[in-house]
Amino acid sequence: MIDDKKFRKQWVVLPDFQYHFMNRIFAIFVLVIILFGTQALWYFYEIQQMGVTAGLEEDHVYFKFISSVILKYVVSFTVTIILCSLVFYTFGLYMSNKIAGPIFSLNLSLKKRLEGKNPDPTLIKIRTDDYFQDLAQNIRQNLEKKSDS
Repeated sequence: MIDDKKFRKQWVVLPDFQYHFMNRIFAIFVLVIILFGTQALWYFYEIQQMGVTAGLEEDHVYFKFISSVILKYVVSFTVTIILCSLVFYTFGLYMSNKIAGPIFSLNLSLKKRLEGKNPDPTLIKIRTDDYFQDLAQNIRQNLEKKSDS
């Protein structure tokens, strides 16, 4: 059983769900990056082909300029990918915790109740800024009705 105080500081409480969730968000991010990167490189290729079609020599300033632009683009795109991947991963972790945290907390409260350690239904709580407030309320009301019967 996880200590309640330790749980509050823990970001990954349901690893199977949370890592799956974060990996899906990251996969979408990678797909978008691949699409944008491929499109940009295709445009650069078309611009180079315009110079070839025009009959410019390989060492013409036109091709040197395009090469320098491609290099600058690749560097800035790489930095953008790194920063955005950190943002997406952090966002995925945050959102997965907002979903998994309440489920974990409700499950832990119900287990304690079954073990007789938490008989009071009003002690079944989740953080006020988490999702599923209505689920926690419905569980409390259901348990209160059952204890009245």
